[in-house]
Parts: sequence; C-alpha cells; structure tokens
Amino acid sequence: MKKRLLALLLTALLMLGIFAGCTDSDNTGSTGPSVSTPDFVEVPIASPDESGAVISKIPGFTADTQSRGVNFPCEIEDNNLVITAFGSYTGDYVEDGDDEAVENIMAIVVQNTSDKPVQYATVTLNTAEDETTATSAEDTESSEKSSEYTFVLSTLPAGCSALVLESAKQTCDADTEFAGITASVTECDALSTKSDKVSINFEDGKLKLKNLTDTDYRAVYVRYKNFTDGNVFMGGITYNASFESVTAGESYEYEPAHFFEDTSLILMVEIVE
Repeated sequence: MKKRLLALLLTALLMLGIFAGCTDSDNTGSTGPSVSTPDFVEVPIASPDESGAVISKIPGFTADTQSRGVNFPCEIEDNNLVITAFGSYTGDYVEDGDDEAVENIMAIVVQNTSDKPVQYATVTLNTAEDETTATSAEDTESSEKSSEYTFVLSTLPAGCSALVLESAKQTCDADTEFAGITASVTECDALSTKSDKVSINFEDGKLKLKNLTDTDYRAVYVRYKNFTDGNVFMGGITYNASFESVTAGESYEYEPAHFFEDTSLILMVEIVE
C-alpha cells in the first residue's frame, strides 16, 4: 500500500514539473512556448533585366486573351521588337508626364530582343472598322472607328521590356480586331552615363551632378526611366533632367518631378559641349 501511494505521489510531482516547464519565461500564464514574430522586410523592386516580363505582376495591367486577329506574343516584322502581351491598363497615365488617372486604355508589353538599345520606336496596331449607329427611326449616324493605335517608346535597353500605353489614351474595346502590326525603330550602339565626365547621385529629393572635367559644357541631359513590378519599365516615356551651362569642376542640383530613389534608373547622359 505504501509503495502504491509513493508511486502516485511521484507521478503527480512529475506531471507538475512538465506543466511548469511549458509556461512562458515572463510568467504570464501562457501554456505554450514563446514565439518571436520576425520583422517584415519589404523586398525592393529590381530594375528590369533580360529574363522577360512577368505579365501577371504588372500593376494596373490586365492581359487580353481573346482572339483579335493577331496572336500575342507577336514578333514585329523587320525589327527586334516583340509584343509579349496586349491588354488594358488602369492607373496613372505616365506617357505625357501628367500622371492623369485613366481607366481601361490600351496597353502593350514590348520587349527589345536586339543586342542593342532602342533609342526611339513607334509601334502601330492597324485596324479599320466601320460602325453604323441608329439614333432614331429617321436618323442614322455613321462613324468610323480609329484605324490605328499608336505606342511610343524610347531608351529601351537590350533585352528589357516596357509597359507602353496608347499615345491617344484610346480605350480597349472588346470588339476591336487588328489587321496587322508595324513599327519604326531607331537603335543606338550603347547607352552611356558618361561617368568619366560627370558624377550623378540622388539625395534629399534632388539629382546632384558634378562636372569632373576641366571643360565647360553648354548642357548636360540626364535621361532616366521608372520601373515597376513585373520586370518592366513603366511606360515608353524617358524622363529628362536638364543642367544648363555646366562649368568645369562645379556641382549642380535639379529637383525632378518623376525621379524616385527605389524605382528610377538613369540610363543615359548626353553632354553638349
């Protein structure tokens, strides 16, 4: 009997010890182990590379999968541009620098498959559709839809992609059919930031430029583009920061309206001597 009571006592002491070991070190009465929550770390957006656009991740863009007479992706004949996706865009209209809010306008994702940068290009989606709209039994109005949709892009590095918005802000109608695609493309040998002649950095909301040479320049133009999720440049537009009368050895500042520390990339510097 004594042995049985001793065994029961030892079992009880053992169970108390187990539960005592499960309480938090701060003695709050919790019966589970303390779990530390890691701090959230925001992953920065990487500048576009040659791996191609990730269409589903491009903000504001919805790819169109219906048949429109042209299948996408689509290589444009006689040049090195590929339209990897066509669709609609809702968001800020960046192509004219005004950032007006727009809805459901035409947009394309273009990739430069050349080994040279595109300096300037115009892509045209051609279509011609006649439409007759009856306004009353006696009055019939005939109208013709636009026969072309234009997309303009500049300073697109080799291999990279851009989301380009229709230049006249035309909407993406469900019944639009395309008859063909043409493009006019001007390439350049390289994009140079002239780092041996000028230094450029972004600080306190300003682009700061210093003339590293003993030569006076009439002007220095800093060309930059913005990029976004989906491995694309945002818009065909290239922004320009102008520095006039740049004296040898001197430093200058420019407060840009569209330069952002984490999502802007200086692609080219032009110097006018």
